[in-house]
Amino acid sequence: MGELIEFLGESTLTRILNFLKEIPNDTSKEEIIKGTGVSRNSFFKTWKKIEEHELVKETRKVGKSTMFVLDENSDIVKKLSELEYVLVKDSSTIDKEEEMVSYVG
Repeated sequence: MGELIEFLGESTLTRILNFLKEIPNDTSKEEIIKGTGVSRNSFFKTWKKIEEHELVKETRKVGKSTMFVLDENSDIVKKLSELEYVLVKDSSTIDKEEEMVSYVG
């Protein structure tokens, strides 16, 4: 979802979603805060919306921490992944065109 951050900007929401998309395993809220560099206040305001829209799902408990993953079955997450795919595809096409222009020029 790095392309999404570039396209949509570095909002707290895009940073959290990008982090969740990029990590291979489930993660805790604390790890997300550390990994994204967002403030705790911003995180918890945004996390409430993420949970309301069911973008994440709980996987397990580790001690007192609940672990989460991005819910790939969520329609919103599916659409964001589709958007990311299109952005990456378009970016690759633009890069190839720029290479051709510099080669010809």
